[in-house]
Amino acid sequence: MRKLSVLICLLFSVFFGKAQCNLSLIDTVHVACNGGNDGMVQFEVVSQGDFIIKLNNGQQTLNSNTINNLPADQYLAILYDTLTSVYCVDTVEFKIKEPAALELYMYCEGLRLNSEVFGGVEDYSYSWINDEGFVFSESEYVNFQASEQYVLEVLDQHFCKVRDTVFVNADFVVDSLVGSVPFEVQVVNLSSLGNYYWDFGGVGEYFDFSPSHEFEEVGEYEIGLIVVDDKSDCEDFSSLVIHAQGFELSLNDWEGMYDVFTPNGDGVNDTFSFLENHAISWFSAAIYNRYGKKVFEWMDSEKSWDGKNINGKVMSDGVYFYSMRAMGENGQRYEKEGVITLISGVN
Repeated sequence: MRKLSVLICLLFSVFFGKAQCNLSLIDTVHVACNGGNDGMVQFEVVSQGDFIIKLNNGQQTLNSNTINNLPADQYLAILYDTLTSVYCVDTVEFKIKEPAALELYMYCEGLRLNSEVFGGVEDYSYSWINDEGFVFSESEYVNFQASEQYVLEVLDQHFCKVRDTVFVNADFVVDSLVGSVPFEVQVVNLSSLGNYYWDFGGVGEYFDFSPSHEFEEVGEYEIGLIVVDDKSDCEDFSSLVIHAQGFELSLNDWEGMYDVFTPNGDGVNDTFSFLENHAISWFSAAIYNRYGKKVFEWMDSEKSWDGKNINGKVMSDGVYFYSMRAMGENGQRYEKEGVITLISGVN
């Protein structure tokens, strides 16, 4: 191409006696930031008069040896000498370069939030920015505290900028904190985006956004949630306690469990009770003999009958009647009446 343009100029010189043009490269300024268009090229131009320099990307200049606002690319510049009665062409190739894209990676390591920067032009400067917009650290890392937002802005030597944010927050509510077994709990996840790990008191694990679980046994359960940010691996934890209310045995099961008890001190079946209950706010139980006389009562759901009467005297063996009334924390009532056989060896 170069040889052809020179040949054209020589031919014009032969036929017209005046034609003379030349285009050569003086300097190039490369793009400062990846993806920018602040490149520049400067030529040395020899021309007999007005001239135009055109680039293969469509940009051109008239009677100027400089072209600005160039993105990174491989270029071909063409000089057109437009002097009346004289026409000459020359070309030159050049390249505008750019640095690699500036990339920022933030990641947690224990209680520290680290950063790694790639691309651009070293050295880098770091600015950790708080919610009020003030820089609170210029280090490559900061101490991490969950539920806080961390914004990092990095500049390279050309003042190219990259910025990223880390925010991880575990937060949720449940549709009810107290319920009677079987007690189904539905969680509502209010957390930041990420990966979710749920533990329903050791009796259920889930990885859904907002799972539900049915508790079949009475008791207190801690629901825990770990949220892990999938970009930084930073995590946060939140938990709350729910109460599966009621008695361990359903009311219809008590007959089989409490037909007989033997308060003889051997440590086996020594008392009659309604233990293994949870979230009972009010409780009353009474024991009656076969004549309908109350011989014992208790108002604490954690207490039991040991076979003695109100005065502490051991009762005779036989069949007794019981009556239990209770109310759970959510207002549900429990009632049960039945018979219990006492065998203590006392007649």
